[in-house]
Amino acid sequence: MLLDEPGAPSRAEIAAQLDMTDNALRQALHRFRHRYQLLLREEISNTVAIASDVEDELRHLISVLRT
Repeated sequence: MLLDEPGAPSRAEIAAQLDMTDNALRQALHRFRHRYQLLLREEISNTVAIASDVEDELRHLISVLRT
């Protein structure tokens, strides 16, 4: 879920649904994004021939997802 999607619940609404404080939710989201970034980079590194191609592949993936 992306918090900036039109019609998405606010962070405060999500925190209330999960019985968390806003600060605890913010920290959990930060940790989730960081972990997701690491896993995505690792997965991409398994698909390229050389490590220096990871950033190019990541940029390409982001450009495809934005369209």
